[in-house]
Amino acid sequence: GLIAEEVAEVLPQLVVYDEHNQPETVAYQALSSLLLNEFQREHQRRLTSEAQSQAQLAVLTVRTATAEARAAAAIDGFVSARAQAQRDRQELAALRVQMNQMTQTVQQLLTNHAPAPGVVALLPRRLSGRNDKQAVFTLGLDPMSAAQANRRSGSDAPLGAR
Repeated sequence: GLIAEEVAEVLPQLVVYDEHNQPETVAYQALSSLLLNEFQREHQRRLTSEAQSQAQLAVLTVRTATAEARAAAAIDGFVSARAQAQRDRQELAALRVQMNQMTQTVQQLLTNHAPAPGVVALLPRRLSGRNDKQAVFTLGLDPMSAAQANRRSGSDAPLGAR
């Protein structure tokens, strides 16, 4: 059994006292209801704690799924961007080959068919990546005639500055 003095220190309401107010015995008949009440409170705390844990788990599951979806989208975007960059590099390489071929063709034409003095050749400026502008090259002109050609084309900038 229980020692009445020790129980009195923890739960004095479970102890029966004598006429000198000294612990005499434990009221075992009250112990069952007290233990049942305590068990019910502890059970309720456990249920509440489990519900909170389940709610937190649900929130974490949603956050994890969202993070995984974002990561997958980022990876897909990276893969797509990388593939596009590779296609762009291939296209750029092909354009460079075409430009080199065109440059060689123009050089051969200029070498084989020298223009008359005073002729101005307009060639696309593809090296700079600006397809909307033109580079003006004067062929066979002295510097004074080149300046006159510039004025006729509507530009005061030197030919090499365009």
